[in-house]
Amino acid sequence: MMTLVADANAALGTVLPGHDERISEVFLHHLSSGDAVFVPSLWLLETLNVLLVRERRKKLDASERDQAISCLHGYPVRVDEESSAHMAKIQTLATKHSLSAYDAAYLELTLRLQCPLLSSDGPLCAAAQAEGVPLL
Repeated sequence: MMTLVADANAALGTVLPGHDERISEVFLHHLSSGDAVFVPSLWLLETLNVLLVRERRKKLDASERDQAISCLHGYPVRVDEESSAHMAKIQTLATKHSLSAYDAAYLELTLRLQCPLLSSDGPLCAAAQAEGVPLL
């Protein structure tokens, strides 16, 4: 069994057209293989927010939003509840790599778990590589 961290985009591509389908296929493969796919607790809010914004922009309706939320939040990801205990490290990583606090939380989790990252986010992937984190 493999352990990895997946960002929100990896999952969002499973329910929204226009996201990196290759990353989403890898995400689904790891889930179906029984791998331990970790996400920081902000993942739940981040995925919800993307769907709410899409709805406000009339890119999906309320029933499509609800179906997507149900799908995403039904994935057997392992939500890490310890991110708030690592705020100093998240802040350091965000500052060092010019990342958002959200992206730095994904990077901090990969470093803490010593595992690869699944993401298509350019700045996050560059920071991960700079920190020696393998990318999937």
